Amino acid sequence: MDTGDTNDSRSSNLGSMRLLVGFVQGWMAMLLINAGQEHLWPATDQLLYTSLAAFTALVPPTILTGLGQMRMAVLGLWTIGSTAGVLYAVRHGFLRTEAMTLGEDSSVLALLFPAMFIGYHLLAAADQDRRPIARYRTYFDIAWKNGVQLALSLMFLGAFWLLLYLGAALFSLIKIDAVLELIQRDWFIYPMSAIVFAMAVHVSDMRVGLIAGARTLALMLLSWLLPVMAFFAVAFLGTLPVAGIELLWDTGRATGLLLTAAVVLVILINAAYQQGGEDVQPPAILRFAAQIAGLALLAIVAIAAYSIWLRIDQHGLTPDRVLGVAFVAVASCYAAGYAVAAVWPGKWMRPLEATNIAAAFVMVGVIVALLTPLGDPARLAVQDQVRRLQTGIVSVEKFDFNFLRFRSARYGIEALKRLAADKSSPKAQAIAAKAWEALGRKTQNPVKPVLSTREQLAQITVYPKGAQLPESFLAQEWADAPNSPHLCPGFAADENRCEAFLADFDGDGQLEVMTGNRNHINVWRLSSEKVWISIGGIEPSRCFNRAGWSMLDGLRAGRFKT
Repeated sequence: MDTGDTNDSRSSNLGSMRLLVGFVQGWMAMLLINAGQEHLWPATDQLLYTSLAAFTALVPPTILTGLGQMRMAVLGLWTIGSTAGVLYAVRHGFLRTEAMTLGEDSSVLALLFPAMFIGYHLLAAADQDRRPIARYRTYFDIAWKNGVQLALSLMFLGAFWLLLYLGAALFSLIKIDAVLELIQRDWFIYPMSAIVFAMAVHVSDMRVGLIAGARTLALMLLSWLLPVMAFFAVAFLGTLPVAGIELLWDTGRATGLLLTAAVVLVILINAAYQQGGEDVQPPAILRFAAQIAGLALLAIVAIAAYSIWLRIDQHGLTPDRVLGVAFVAVASCYAAGYAVAAVWPGKWMRPLEATNIAAAFVMVGVIVALLTPLGDPARLAVQDQVRRLQTGIVSVEKFDFNFLRFRSARYGIEALKRLAADKSSPKAQAIAAKAWEALGRKTQNPVKPVLSTREQLAQITVYPKGAQLPESFLAQEWADAPNSPHLCPGFAADENRCEAFLADFDGDGQLEVMTGNRNHINVWRLSSEKVWISIGGIEPSRCFNRAGWSMLDGLRAGRFKT
């Protein structure tokens, strides 16, 4: 009886604290959003506003979870440490751009979310086991429990709002709109959402069996997707030598897709392995699929690493490529460990446990580096690009000074100032002139001068090669109708450029002009009044011959007849 009373009292205390945390988070969110919309303090101080917004979004959810899961002293230290880390990362992001808002530079600041999630669970598991490196089972139980708890709490929050709107709709049927107006007020939306979410976290935390059952079901369903993904991975790797690896580079997004496939493989392998131990032995087909997937993961990550190395070798580092290198480094930890686990002679996939723990620490370290000057993507990219310029890998004429001026935060501006001040050699002087020019630019996309109709038509590529558009065609006053040929160049990208073809289209002994792109070609004929008129249109994208040639291929090569 005393134990039950103690448990009820503890649950009540935890529930009250969680509701208080949710209430404070909701009101902070409401005040910040209103301040941003009305341009009031603290929104007038960008650094303070961004710091408060990041804190409100990131820190309270870990407090909600940590209550009842960590000792209060450890949770307090985590709250202080994580708050300091978030504020430092935001401050660094603000100083590096000198004009950052929460929505800008999100590619780096978004890394705060996984850093907080992983860091919290490393500490929570260590606190539960009372040791710096916890048992693998503890990491697994806490991380998956909280993941399922988060998903269920969000689903509960969504259901809550659906019911509110349903109730408001019922009252609207009898011309009572007060309920709808109430639930659309900011002072109701944000505090109530945070309180309901906190309540869902508490209820699910007190129902351990519910979470365990949902986790088991989710892992079981995910694990049976592993054979499917393993098959696709092996089939892809087997087909690649035949199809040619060059096809990957043509897509321009090979690294991202390969790393996404790697993440999916890691998740599915872990779903099959679960917490490990002698009591967890999945069916033979899942054990075999996990081993195959572990080996395929190594090959996929190796191809991703080669892909990004090729881009860096050709064009140097950019902030996106620095992030790509960071992701490949973390993926390589998983790939190497899972490949060893796949061929491990002892217990099935046992090295996976040590791999997951080590990779988690590596991931936190990499993210911390990216969020500080040590591994700032913009700083590393500027350093590499300036090196390529000064060593002659890239000529002064081909170097992208706009990258330093507009796309590399304050590091690029500082580099331009250093380059502009260097007059130590003729090459340095040439670089300095370009640097001064870049520093004076206000935009990286200067306004293009308005071209005359003749100048617009002159941009069209004409076939047969060496031919020119008739003078009467160039001199005609074209109206701005949709098919007017002088509008064609303005809407054509490189892969869909505007072209013109000269041919006797109607067999009357006079050349006609066909202008357009792969989507539509318009045919023009010189009338008896010496005016070029449209006599029809063609859709080349629908026309292919048996050899796979498109109509445009035939027109360019002169292999056509009318």
